Amino acid sequence: MIPMPRQKPREEMPEEVRKQVDLLEHGFFPQPRQAADALGELGHASAVPHLLNALKNKSEISGVRLAALEALGKIDHHVAFRRAVEALQDPDMHLRQGAAGVIGKIDKKRAVRHLLRALHDPARSVRRDAGSALGELGDKRAVPALLRMLRGKSPSMRVIAVQSLGRIGDERARPALVKAVKDRRKGVRQLAMEWLDRFRPDKRAFPSLVRVLKNDPWYLQWRAANQLGYIQDARAVPHLIRTLQSTRNDMVKSRAVSALGNLRNVSAVPSLTKVLLGKDEDNSGLAALALMKIWRRTKDKRVEGEEASAFHLIAPHLREVEDPKVVRKAYRAALKGKITQKNARLYIKQLRAVRGSLK
Repeated sequence: MIPMPRQKPREEMPEEVRKQVDLLEHGFFPQPRQAADALGELGHASAVPHLLNALKNKSEISGVRLAALEALGKIDHHVAFRRAVEALQDPDMHLRQGAAGVIGKIDKKRAVRHLLRALHDPARSVRRDAGSALGELGDKRAVPALLRMLRGKSPSMRVIAVQSLGRIGDERARPALVKAVKDRRKGVRQLAMEWLDRFRPDKRAFPSLVRVLKNDPWYLQWRAANQLGYIQDARAVPHLIRTLQSTRNDMVKSRAVSALGNLRNVSAVPSLTKVLLGKDEDNSGLAALALMKIWRRTKDKRVEGEEASAFHLIAPHLREVEDPKVVRKAYRAALKGKITQKNARLYIKQLRAVRGSLK
């Protein structure tokens, strides 16, 4: 048992502490809660007995009791941790919920065991905040429990499970996050893809990502396109080309262009050249970079098709990062037969000299 700190006579307290203690014990709403916050910031040990009294007072509203607990955490960690553990068992659901969010801030290592127990609390809000707190602590001991939460029926709890598993970053969570990409709730799918971006690419996610790319809103499609570019699976190329041709969203289009560049497949050249010659300068620049990546992969190979042949003619003379206007103009000239092997270098050099007037 942690002994109850001895309460000092008020005349021995600093004046500001005494003032805030008076408000804590005798003030009107919202003064007691504000006073508890202020005592925590002041950090004076003489406030601890009064904060403990406020925490134990069942007649106080839960906001005051929680503020007292948070203040204790800033003054005396040993006392505060014990009281936070007790608060997780309190009949007041709101206090239990608040304690789940506070206990990890008091002692990260010792909090995990109690938060895992709180995942079985009868109140969903307490379970939710305990799951979120476990993610913030980043302790891998929480992974099995969070995986069980992800398999549950509640969408809000699955969202918390995905968020916390992503924050912890344990490889054991990867298969579950891949599976969560096809969750029936958009919020779960979106978070799963966000966190998968931080793991190494995983080809097991391919079918789910293609499904998202075809059927989901743009804010999920662009993440799916991004992932497909990283997993290096050639099966993604036709799906990305189809998205590039059908989408009206510039962000989805830009991610599809970049993904095709990462995949470096020559079959994407006709679609990328259309973007290169389009009016959108940002995506035109991305298409130029993507085409250069494909050229580096295929420069020693024989390519078929007018578009690929034209780009192979100009690519050796382009800079690593070339002005899209120069690339567009040179590409058009190559398609029309104005550029040959002999004059390509000089032609592009002249385009750079006058690029300010190019369209």
